[in-house]
Amino acid sequence: MKAKKDTYIAIRTLEESIILRASLSAVVKDSGLSPHAIKGKSRPDYLVTARHYYWLLSFNTGCFTLVRLANLLRIDHGSLIHARNRHKNRCETVKGFNQRWERLQKDFNYNREILQIEYERKQKQKDANRMVQK
Repeated sequence: MKAKKDTYIAIRTLEESIILRASLSAVVKDSGLSPHAIKGKSRPDYLVTARHYYWLLSFNTGCFTLVRLANLLRIDHGSLIHARNRHKNRCETVKGFNQRWERLQKDFNYNREILQIEYERKQKQKDANRMVQK
């Protein structure tokens, strides 16, 4: 009989949520795939590549450890290490890969700024509503 595996449910901070949403949006825009497909478990190469982009855009912010990001994404951290190694190999061997990666990073940074502004606007609106209620 197998031992029951403990599951760790990660609770995201606001900054983590913004980073994950921004990176997913950038990859969806670049690949034309749905967020559901990117987050799924299917393994065609084009999906795996998009998924690796999503993970690496999030990880390269420096806000996550491998284990923390793996817990949030509900994957093992070995998959993140594999994605990082595969990405490094692609940068060295695939022509045009670096340009695509740079474009993804620009989209990610733009999305992150927009989401941060949106959150701050909503927070100000909530604060104003609280002041009116008092």
